[in-house]
Amino acid sequence: MSNEIANQFSSQSLGELKAISIKTVGSRVFPDPLSVGGMNSLIAIVDAYRSTHAPINGNVIPDTSESVTGPPSGANVDIVSNASSTNTVSQVQAVSFENTGSGAISLELVLGATLLALISVPAGQKVATFADCQYPLFITGSEALSISVTSGDFNDLIVSCSLVKTVI
Repeated sequence: MSNEIANQFSSQSLGELKAISIKTVGSRVFPDPLSVGGMNSLIAIVDAYRSTHAPINGNVIPDTSESVTGPPSGANVDIVSNASSTNTVSQVQAVSFENTGSGAISLELVLGATLLALISVPAGQKVATFADCQYPLFITGSEALSISVTSGDFNDLIVSCSLVKTVI
């Protein structure tokens, strides 16, 4: 008898492996009686996957910290977006705003379609958003953390954001 579970993964690397692909081979759903012989192979595949993706779900992936700092490219702009990766979650640790201009800047901090905070940044000052938001924020591939400048000049704004990637 051939090992159907092992055959299913013969053309996939562990980096390409997705959990949904383990659930079916052909039209059958595992485990069925014919797949019992392949369960040891499935256990070996899961163990190998775990060793490749060592952190467990919800934990921070080592060496994935990022600090994003700079002026926004417009009045409405994403700070953090995982749109290019459906298997990535960013854990935002902190966000701050600095006004380098001579007039106050007001902005909205938005997660997906949800308003998180209304922020006013006085001229020449820096404002952290810890008082307004509950950190950490988790950003999935289907949403983004964005700002919308409602008054003032967005060219005078410098946005700083610290984040890490987490395991899903």
